[in-house]
Amino acid sequence: MREQLIKDLSSGINGFLTHLEPKKAVEGLTPTIARKKPSNKYHSCWDLLHHTVYWQDILLKNLDGKIINWSKISNEDNWPSDEYLSKDDNFIELVKKFNKNLEISATKLEKIDLMQG
Repeated sequence: MREQLIKDLSSGINGFLTHLEPKKAVEGLTPTIARKKPSNKYHSCWDLLHHTVYWQDILLKNLDGKIINWSKISNEDNWPSDEYLSKDDNFIELVKKFNKNLEISATKLEKIDLMQG
């Protein structure tokens, strides 16, 4: 069961169980395009990427054994502010962090001891 879970997680990180490889999903995406919302009801690509990276960071900390105070996670923290969205460099750094977190996740999955726990 655990072996299958690790295999499935690894496949998702590498895009095998998703509609698109995660790294390719952000490849070539510019801050200007990423900032656009299809309508006021929906989030932009940038919003969603920020939200994803926020949760990547939390889950990677949790995998490292850090205790997460789930009740202190606020909506304001895991969605970007208008000021943050106004700076193109923030998007470029966010894409780098997203890709790096995918690599870290893949490495952690490779090192999971199936005999432990």
